[in-house]
Amino acid sequence: MALFRLTLKNIRARWIRYALTGLAVVLGVGFVVGTFIITDGLRSTFDDLAADIAGDIDLLVRSDQEFGGDAIAAILDPGIADELAEIDGVTTVEGGVFGPGVKVVDAGGESVGEGFTAGFSFGPASSTFLVTDGAFAGREPTGPDEFAINTTAAEDADLVIGEIYSVSAVGGVRDMTLVGVFNWADPEDDQTIAGSLVAFDLDTAIDFVVDGAGITQVALGVDDDTDVTLVADAVRAAVGDDIEVVSNETVQAETEDDFGEFIDIFGNILLGFAIVTLIVSAFIIYNTFAIVISQRVRELGLLRSLGASGRQITLTILGESVVVGIAATVLGIGAGLGVAAILRAILDALGGGFPGGPLPITTRTVVVAAIMGIGVTVGSSIIPALRARRVSPLAALRDDVR
Repeated sequence: MALFRLTLKNIRARWIRYALTGLAVVLGVGFVVGTFIITDGLRSTFDDLAADIAGDIDLLVRSDQEFGGDAIAAILDPGIADELAEIDGVTTVEGGVFGPGVKVVDAGGESVGEGFTAGFSFGPASSTFLVTDGAFAGREPTGPDEFAINTTAAEDADLVIGEIYSVSAVGGVRDMTLVGVFNWADPEDDQTIAGSLVAFDLDTAIDFVVDGAGITQVALGVDDDTDVTLVADAVRAAVGDDIEVVSNETVQAETEDDFGEFIDIFGNILLGFAIVTLIVSAFIIYNTFAIVISQRVRELGLLRSLGASGRQITLTILGESVVVGIAATVLGIGAGLGVAAILRAILDALGGGFPGGPLPITTRTVVVAAIMGIGVTVGSSIIPALRARRVSPLAALRDDVR
């Protein structure tokens, strides 16, 4: 108990130095916590979005073809939808089109949306794409000269419903009328990350987005009283080996994995900066304790002459680092919330378009923060603390000790 009181007394006597030292730890822990908070928040949000993207369909039929490069997409014969409608247990069938590279040019001649741009067919299977009924009131596109676009892209480019804009896709360039604006995944807030999503009716999407090649998928609804697995087997037998039949759960899992890869890369970059900050903090802490101990040699010698053992001296120094580490970790966790909010604001300002949502602090985040904050502080003070135990009682009588 006496050693603990001595530890607190020493911290109070040098609180400015320790506060500045603790600030380095606060920054390091804050970056680590902020990284975990924003990546956990994004992961939770995107997992919910993955469920929304999968929608209410039971089965999805698509060509077994990898998507990449400048390929339009995996193309299917539109007639396959009529064949699948005849299978027992299938209640709804909807062909759909999705393809990259569809761009809208605003009134100033600039492309709408930065980043990924795509076009798709608006229909029941695209239930996550919702035509808004607020400030951007509109309707679904119908006919070869109409399109709709996601709310964020429309707001950023000041697009006006009823105006004609130039739209380009694989099928060429057309002047088309904007008839509706929709939110992706959330009726209250467009969750599009970046870029633009442009919607057409199915016939226009086939003709324009994929230049008449066909459809890219077929969404199937299955009767509630029918085993989805048995229907999936029947569909596979009908379409052959070159076409995939996947469940709603598979679509959701694939989307989560895609989002997860992006979040992992983003999080690792931020975590790298955080670790560098902690390494710098470790050097600062080491130098601080080394300087403090060199200035306290006479004081430590006096403690030794009064009967304090080398072990007790070491524990006193380590106790100071523990107190500093705990205080810095607590403040660092609070700072992490601010770091996460700032990171999200910066990324939004740069066009990242990250969706809103809570900033969760998980038990793992707190544990990692404590291990890193207290661990770095205590670990950096061990060598100076071990040196302190070697101070001789005679040091209290000398004037030239440093």
